[in-house]
Amino acid sequence: MPSIQLTDLKLRVFVDTNVLIDAFITPDNIVKNFLSDLSSHPQIELVTSDYALWEQNEFIRQQTWITDCVKNNRSYKEAQKHSIKNTKKLRRKVEKMITVASEKAEELGIINYNLMDNATLESDFFAFVQYLQINTRIASKDILILLSAYSTQSSALLSRDSRFNGEVTNLELSLDNSLLPDKLKQICFIKINKINNPSNLQYMEWFKDRLQKKAAIGKCINYYQNRVIALDLKEEVCLGNYLLLVKFGDNNELQKIVFQIGQNCLRDYQTNTNVQQGKKVTVALPPGNTIYPLDWFRYTIVFKLTDI
Repeated sequence: MPSIQLTDLKLRVFVDTNVLIDAFITPDNIVKNFLSDLSSHPQIELVTSDYALWEQNEFIRQQTWITDCVKNNRSYKEAQKHSIKNTKKLRRKVEKMITVASEKAEELGIINYNLMDNATLESDFFAFVQYLQINTRIASKDILILLSAYSTQSSALLSRDSRFNGEVTNLELSLDNSLLPDKLKQICFIKINKINNPSNLQYMEWFKDRLQKKAAIGKCINYYQNRVIALDLKEEVCLGNYLLLVKFGDNNELQKIVFQIGQNCLRDYQTNTNVQQGKKVTVALPPGNTIYPLDWFRYTIVFKLTDI
């Protein structure tokens, strides 16, 4: 089992173009409030890409042209064919709407990644595009959004596109092949809903389904009054290791404690003798790690951290 870093606790969510449009341009208050709730969660990070923003800007331009056509008794078809005169007034209107949408995204802390920068773009990006075009039924524009999520190292994709939330995409990406990386096939898809505490629930579901299954090394099985806890682990821990204990409390809120195993603080669970390493052990917590009541420790999930 790999060690993790504290930054791995972050759920990075890629925001699709249709969500940006519904939140900042249309606007749809359900989408806007859902996005705002996600952005306020301390363990969730929202990102997007230049490609998604270009799609958003194209939508703004089209809507501006269509609105102008309607006002001047011209047809929707004319706007679609770009046959209207792109006046200075229209250009300024488009520019202003793009600026306002960008400012609203920045206010929510949505980070934009410039994927066209070679330093950011995955080296196999274009090979993945071609592979998915040949071997799947996913539309090219959706492939670019999916690979944008992958290239920004996102664990989830927030989209209103039913194709991302349906069985087709999941089936297509489960193809048994050596070209597509696991991180691409493991991207999960988040649906927008009206449930209470959506961000806490979305985070907990992702944490348990992805991070906990992938990297947890065991659990705490008992606790004692002298700040000692008993751990049942899948792999050995040793003196000096950093451990992370995690539990979800009220309202599905993440609670955690980080500590280092100190000298003479690791004992074998059965013999109660000092050991250098072990799987079923008791660990004495350092002073200052009693911010939760002692019964909190039972059934907490244990992760091994890289040195911090």
